[in-house]
Amino acid sequence: MVDFRLFKNILFSLNLFTGFISFVSIGGIILLMPFYLENVLSFSPHQVGLLMAVVPLAAGFTSPVAGMLSDRFGTRRISTIGLTLMLSGFFSLLSLSSHTNTLGYLLRFLPLGLGIGIFQSPNNSAIMGAAPKERLGVVSSLLSLTRALGQSAGIAVLGAFWVSRVIARSHHTFELGATRSDVASQVAGLHDTILILIIFISIALCLNLLSLLKEKQIAKQYC
Repeated sequence: MVDFRLFKNILFSLNLFTGFISFVSIGGIILLMPFYLENVLSFSPHQVGLLMAVVPLAAGFTSPVAGMLSDRFGTRRISTIGLTLMLSGFFSLLSLSSHTNTLGYLLRFLPLGLGIGIFQSPNNSAIMGAAPKERLGVVSSLLSLTRALGQSAGIAVLGAFWVSRVIARSHHTFELGATRSDVASQVAGLHDTILILIIFISIALCLNLLSLLKEKQIAKQYC
């Protein structure tokens, strides 16, 4: 069903893998935030749901705008801005603590949501644009597969990593599980996991810049 010759196109492969990395990061942070909001900040499930909505709302607001801008200025430039915002958002999450208030949470997550919206739409467009017209249906399915696989991998791998870091930070007092460990251990484990996410998004940003460079080289060949 999948024509593996599609992956011979370096731009197609880079863009698809960049999208995969972003979905891994998004899946991981979406998994961990409810635990932080409930166990560390003592918010109710109702409040947690409202606070978690800031990322999809921001992404939904910026995605159409990013699509229009990418048509005018190019997909790679706009997606680079999106990844840069995501990276700055993850860096700001390193300052999350047991004393973070509602406004502080929103201000830290707003750049992340904006970055996701600005990145995904142009990146999807770049993937579809790099594929042959007769393979657009298959490529669209690959996009959905990449999204589902990336989020699933992020939930599994980063969730396990967070638990392992909470165990390490709790100094052998880990008995009832990660979500019932002391607050300091949970926050420290969260910071360790966010550092991994920063590395992931940094790799995605480098791949995106590589795609931009490759596009310029191809454009020069046709000039």
